[in-house]
Amino acid sequence: MLIPAAVYTAQLLCQPLSGGLVVGLGLLLLLVLAGLVHNSTRGHRTDPCSLATVLWSAVSAAGGALATYILGNYTFLGSAAASGLVGLAAAQLLCKYDLDLPAYAGVFVGMSSVVVVPSLVMVGIAGFMTGLLYRLVDGVFDGVGGRLGTMAAVSVLITLLLTGRGWG
Repeated sequence: MLIPAAVYTAQLLCQPLSGGLVVGLGLLLLLVLAGLVHNSTRGHRTDPCSLATVLWSAVSAAGGALATYILGNYTFLGSAAASGLVGLAAAQLLCKYDLDLPAYAGVFVGMSSVVVVPSLVMVGIAGFMTGLLYRLVDGVFDGVGGRLGTMAAVSVLITLLLTGRGWG
């Protein structure tokens, strides 16, 4: 709850600033929030993640986001059907590698509108960030409903903040 509120507050406070300063403030906000979340999760995780696990989670989330975005916006399916199709594929193909949930978290990023997230690059970045966030808070929000969508929303908000798209 605090992360989207912090991003929105930064957006309101930084609106009149120049682009370079906004990106710098966005990166600083991202680092501070990541540090706070990481420190708050100590002792909650069951096993530490390797760097490879974190990167594979980020890649699978980015893949889920891109697949959903492309299917939802460039085919007749629409975002709801595309999310279901990509989610089922991730559950079938990635479950034995423990990458199905990060990919499904990325699906929520891919459901973004072209108006909000206009490029595949932004979708890929937000999806990648979702996978990183998924592993960063692994074990903390277990049993909490909406955690994958919240991680996706936070990643999209941070991506918009970093690219300056959220200012106008």
